[in-house]
Amino acid sequence: MPRADYDGSGPSGIYKGIPPAPPDPADFPGMNENTDAGAIQTLKYWDTALNYAIATGDVSYARKYSASECEECKNLLTTVIERHKEGKYGKNQVTEYFESEVENIDNTKHYFIYGQTHGFVLMEKSKEGPPDGYSTYYREATMSHNGQIWLVLGMGYNFEKGKR
Repeated sequence: MPRADYDGSGPSGIYKGIPPAPPDPADFPGMNENTDAGAIQTLKYWDTALNYAIATGDVSYARKYSASECEECKNLLTTVIERHKEGKYGKNQVTEYFESEVENIDNTKHYFIYGQTHGFVLMEKSKEGPPDGYSTYYREATMSHNGQIWLVLGMGYNFEKGKR
């Protein structure tokens, strides 16, 4: 069980078995380029980093690409840390991205990624539940390039409808 002062800056150590590897920027080519394609790749990286955090408690990879004003990012990552403090974590999630798009809404670019997850399960202490099978979702974000990397400014997601 993690310490009460656990802060999510590294793995919590409660994952049973071999934990997943952290996300590798090399798997998301061009993610730092100041292009729409770079923003999409960064959003996919962020989503993968969130899945890694859910499993391990290490929110540092997602936090690096979260703008300080992204309340949704803060809330999600804080929830991950709190769950790990309670001995809860996610396991066995595999995400496949099958589509992405950019849409201008109210003069602001919104980036969308569509994915499918398989086998996500919330682990509570030593109990394991059955995988939930496949589910389709999308993640939407507004983003900003700071001259070096993309940052998520705001985010929304839907795990029920999939394609919006």
